[in-house]
Amino acid sequence: MKIMKKQIQKTIGTMRQKAVLAVFILFISISSNAQFHRMSTNLREINLTETFKQIEVKGNVTVVLTNESVNRLTLEGNARDLSKVNASVKDQKLVINAENRRGYSRLIVYVPATNASELVINGDTDVLTSGAIKINDLAITLNGVSSVSLKYEGKVKVMPGEEYYLIAE
Repeated sequence: MKIMKKQIQKTIGTMRQKAVLAVFILFISISSNAQFHRMSTNLREINLTETFKQIEVKGNVTVVLTNESVNRLTLEGNARDLSKVNASVKDQKLVINAENRRGYSRLIVYVPATNASELVINGDTDVLTSGAIKINDLAITLNGVSSVSLKYEGKVKVMPGEEYYLIAE
């Protein structure tokens, strides 16, 4: 009976060691994967030739509204996704189209918003700010599963698009 008890204890000890080793290997793998993805982040700038008051975003991205006075978008993500994003201004409306990207990696679009009066989101998008932005009157319409977290000075109105509703958290 004592021999069997010692064998069971030895087996349990070996299993614990293997479990700890497996957790350690998993931790190292996750950590190195996260570092790799952080290092593989690229930037792309898109200079806009016209000013805009309206912004429409198509696709699943993170939009960061900034106080920049420059007519330029900055995109952050992997190179493959960045190459699939198009932006154009027509009749003072900036359209950012990220629908053609295939990856599920995070894509961030920094948008100067000081002169914007309307932002329409079409996609599963997070809308954030880079610090407190200064705006006069901004109407945000959400068409998709989106979240909004803003720091701002001025007036902001967030509305759901047709067939959508807002949930405050």
